[in-house]
Amino acid sequence: MQQRKANVSRSRIQLSHVSTLDGFTELTGAGFSCDGTLAVCDIKRKVTVYAPKTIQAIDDSLSTLEFTYRFDLPEYPSAVAWSSNQNHLIVALGDSRVVLGLHIGPDSHKELWRFATWTQHKFSISAVGLSANDKYAFTHSEGTEIKIWRPQTGERLFTLDTQQMENFSIAFTPNNRFISAGCFVPDLQIWELKERPGKPQAVFDSVRHTKELKGHKSAVNSICFNADSSLMVSGSKDGTWRLWDVAKGECLRVVKCFSDSIDVVSLSPDGQLVVVSGDVNMVVCTIAGVFVQARQHDDPIKYLSWSHDSRLIAAGAIEGWVNVWEVKR
Repeated sequence: MQQRKANVSRSRIQLSHVSTLDGFTELTGAGFSCDGTLAVCDIKRKVTVYAPKTIQAIDDSLSTLEFTYRFDLPEYPSAVAWSSNQNHLIVALGDSRVVLGLHIGPDSHKELWRFATWTQHKFSISAVGLSANDKYAFTHSEGTEIKIWRPQTGERLFTLDTQQMENFSIAFTPNNRFISAGCFVPDLQIWELKERPGKPQAVFDSVRHTKELKGHKSAVNSICFNADSSLMVSGSKDGTWRLWDVAKGECLRVVKCFSDSIDVVSLSPDGQLVVVSGDVNMVVCTIAGVFVQARQHDDPIKYLSWSHDSRLIAAGAIEGWVNVWEVKR
């Protein structure tokens, strides 16, 4: 098993609490945009947006988030994702299985496009995502099928059946090339999105299975790529997280974090730190597997997200709150 060294030292890393965002009825999604803006979805048909802010002190600076605006939706949002230019927010509406593309401006928002997936999904959408170039979107409901769409037109391009009994976590690589899924079956799968020449740009062609990553002993609950798509981290019900070399399909690290299941795992965009949650516990480690710090919350952690600069961590619970932590190195 190859080893990859982390460029950060545990002794220089500090994890400090920035703020608690609360007042939500029930969280249904949360995620950072590329510029550090955080969107939080509430079952009460609302999405709340918080913008990053730096407070300058005498000998230091503090990163925080401040409320920007809140907008109402016709139904509860079941999943949310940002576009690469952080100007667009893609939101799945739970009951109707409609996906909205919203333009997020400094003072207002407006709907750019919408497409219905009700003929393709029998149940509410549990995951939605955009490729980094915003050319493709994916949606997932219960079962093993992932739908790939052209978001601007709502054209369904491909149906990918993982054939892994049940999908738990889905992610595009930031380089727009691969898609992977964490599933009930322990073995991770990676597929490549193939394009063919077209005008004015390449067009979608097909999806091809490329790699199978073996090692976990139980279901994979969560996966995440780093910003340059070279690394992927996976968290499993077997209590371990694994670091993978995406190009080679090799496992670089196995870390036993909890005696029970790892529920959510997130890899910092710079590929240096891993944050994992199991029930109410959150642990930050280097990619070398060195323990940094742990925090215990009041409720089980359902959502973990890094800001694009790898400085902030958002940890959210269904019970209606998000704790924001700053990582100083």
